[in-house]
Amino acid sequence: MNLRSLIAVLGTIVMVLAAPALASAHATLESSVPERGAELEQAPDAIELQFSEPVEASFGSVRLFDSSGDPVEGTENFRPGGEGSALGIRLPDGLGEGAYTATYRVISADSHPVSGGFVFTVGDPGGAPSESVSELLDDSEADGATRVAAGVARFFTYAATALGVGVFVFALFVFGPAIRQASASGDRWREAAEAFDQRAVTLVRVAVAIGLAAGALGIVCQGAIAGGTSVWSALDATVIGNVLETRFGTVWELREIAWALLGLATIQLSPFTTTPRAKMASVRGAVILIATSFLVLAPALSGHASTFTPGWLLVPSTTVHVEAMSMWAGGVSALVFGLRFATRRLEPEDRTRLLSAALVGFSGLALGAVVALAATGTIQAVSYLESVSDLWSTGFGRAVSAKILLFGALVTVGVIQRRRSLPQLRKASEGGLPPGRGGKVAIRALRVEVALFAGVLAATAILAGEPPPGAEAGGPQSASADLGAARLDVSVEPASVGSNEIHLYLFDAEDGSQYDELGQVSLEASVPAEEIGPIELDIEKSGPGHYTAPDAVLGVPGEWELELSGRVSRFEDLTGSVEIEIR
Repeated sequence: MNLRSLIAVLGTIVMVLAAPALASAHATLESSVPERGAELEQAPDAIELQFSEPVEASFGSVRLFDSSGDPVEGTENFRPGGEGSALGIRLPDGLGEGAYTATYRVISADSHPVSGGFVFTVGDPGGAPSESVSELLDDSEADGATRVAAGVARFFTYAATALGVGVFVFALFVFGPAIRQASASGDRWREAAEAFDQRAVTLVRVAVAIGLAAGALGIVCQGAIAGGTSVWSALDATVIGNVLETRFGTVWELREIAWALLGLATIQLSPFTTTPRAKMASVRGAVILIATSFLVLAPALSGHASTFTPGWLLVPSTTVHVEAMSMWAGGVSALVFGLRFATRRLEPEDRTRLLSAALVGFSGLALGAVVALAATGTIQAVSYLESVSDLWSTGFGRAVSAKILLFGALVTVGVIQRRRSLPQLRKASEGGLPPGRGGKVAIRALRVEVALFAGVLAATAILAGEPPPGAEAGGPQSASADLGAARLDVSVEPASVGSNEIHLYLFDAEDGSQYDELGQVSLEASVPAEEIGPIELDIEKSGPGHYTAPDAVLGVPGEWELELSGRVSRFEDLTGSVEIEIR
């Protein structure tokens, strides 16, 4: 396969994966059959859910629980009408009377899980469900260890990409020109070049091994998170096969192939130091170019950039962002862990010449990376963040803030390097002297940069696991309160800023039957911490002991207090309140 064919293959992959990039947030439930709070005389044959965008079919998990909180057995997942945005389960015959809770856990196009649920009744419900929607979902949610493992997989994937891509860029555009600039000739210089080549190949092979392992872990973790199970439970051929059928799985599988190709391409030594143009024109060079190009493109195709608008801007800006970070971080790694193997072969004065030439060449490359990172980072921040306060009030924003601070620290270290170390090394090189203090300061500064880059990659791994503000899926929130003669159960969907649907259920405190004794029922909402409200919400009676606020606008995030009051008799009122977190 020649270079043009490989580029055509990469372009086709990019177009196919980027085509669905039309969404601007998580999938949301638009409708359900039966409807939320429906009171049915007979059990339905199936439960059908319609979402705002296609959801991952193989991950789709719709479950039904009876009033005791036990799962209904014998259900079967299916796609109503064959639509990618619809999901459902067929129910077994003989479903008895009672209150039922349907829950769902699906995966949006941006790889984040979205969950929710609702209650409906068949015939005489008999009593309240023993567990709320939130409690049932919590019981089936992946544990903290699984989420940490997913974050670790992302961290090492990014680290491997930076190392693997950055070392090749450094060899092509920094070390090779530095050798030529230093007017290198003779056996010692040839030994120095070979020593660097061997070390560079070793670093790339380490990156390949880490990338392959992290990719495999990431695929398993995605299956565990989507199914609400542990990593060990997700080590199943069926689960892994389901992951690979999704958009996320396709990108990560292709990234594994890219890593494998890169590993095969490094079987031969001497990558790109001496004759880069000839080597880059070879099939081996083309394979390396295609593999590394996909590695820097993959985060955009499997993350937020591919599901937010404008995709035409976010996908390329994210790709440039990853490329710039890889060139900078990988170049620093090559300087710290590779260049010293070359300089050891040289006399002290020649060591200074090579070190000075390499740092000067890399300084220009790093400056370009800084400009690219600042520009693309600004584009992403403006696209994802809704307000300045998001930088400290959301998990996504706090990760962005951490990256900004670490980026500032890296720039500061780079400025010190350019103003102090480089002039000293140039002076020593011109005088034919050993590196001396300038060389020691330069190496120390580079080691600090390695540590700072580790922090940047950790913040990026956290950021990739957090939904951007405005795309946060609040999910259903539920709470209960004792009103004396009755128990109040409240559910809020989606529990996010904006329009929400609130359901209030009243049950007799003694026998659990529906409590339908209230008159003049009202509902007020407030945020005491922000001195907002109380705001009276419009509610309507939907059935015995069941009231609904179909369009309750809760305009700010925070702890909202919902207070219900109703008249039992001329002389007695029932009141109660619950707290709901709106995100």
